[in-house]
Amino acid sequence: MYAFDPATGTWTTKASLPVALSGHGAVAWGDSIIFVIGGPWSGSANNLNVHYYRIASDTWGTITSSLPSGQGRRTFAYGISGNKIVIAAGFNTAFLKSVWVGTIDSTTSITWSAAPDVPTIYTGLSRPRGTAYGDKFFIVCGERGGPGGYYDTTHVFSLSSNSWVGLISGKPFKMSNIFNAVTARCINDTVRLYVPGGFGSVTGATPGAASALFDVIACGPGLLSVPEQLSTLPSAFRVEQNYPNPFNPSTTIRFSLPHMTRLSLKVYNTLGQEVATLAEGEFAAGTYSVQWNAVGFASGVYFYRLQAASMAETKKLVLLK
Repeated sequence: MYAFDPATGTWTTKASLPVALSGHGAVAWGDSIIFVIGGPWSGSANNLNVHYYRIASDTWGTITSSLPSGQGRRTFAYGISGNKIVIAAGFNTAFLKSVWVGTIDSTTSITWSAAPDVPTIYTGLSRPRGTAYGDKFFIVCGERGGPGGYYDTTHVFSLSSNSWVGLISGKPFKMSNIFNAVTARCINDTVRLYVPGGFGSVTGATPGAASALFDVIACGPGLLSVPEQLSTLPSAFRVEQNYPNPFNPSTTIRFSLPHMTRLSLKVYNTLGQEVATLAEGEFAAGTYSVQWNAVGFASGVYFYRLQAASMAETKKLVLLK
């Protein structure tokens, strides 16, 4: 283990981990404790220990069998907010999509509780990356189980409600091996996720190779640009009329899905030209709400169209400035 001093630009050797690990994760609790979870690459399913590092004294300790039975993993997503640690997906003897939230009771005690699985149709996700900002935990998905290949969706989890509240699809470059390379910053009430590099992009890079591509994923104030799941298991496919209508400058559109499907929700002008994409990708069964902020668009009549598998519906909306 090494520590970097930005004031001097130098690295200093610190006390080593109690065991050799790979494919693990580390989170900093304030400025005093670092928790290390998961790994090693081989036998990750059996490692339920959490190691902790005291920065002031340069010493390590171990919370033996902290994780629940069967929840050891490697190459998973993780993040910390306050005294809550989230671990999601990953791989042990199989692809995982299980999620656990650990409450830090003290340096030597973490209480883990099961949370809803990552809402994906795939058997699990490996080599993603997670990060938390405020109440929200984001998992930027990587390699998918089942059919193989890479996943372009970021799922959003609310710590306060213990539920998945939305997703952001259409990440420009589908990547695996994201691991530690995601960080979150809030700029002007917009949370931005920075995703540098990765491995084996399906589009935009040579498959099966390391990549220098760089993505930025942004969520508007209150995550209003993320379709928020309002309820579950509606009985029918439905697209509601936007409200308010007419509107200036933003309006809300709600839609319901009886089962998981891939869809697109787009806005068109009267010439049939696409002017905005409000949602696109894989959505679980449920009722969703998404906003269109039409700042910069001219007053007039527009149309929004929801296309999902063999189902499609179009409605008119009026921007009146």
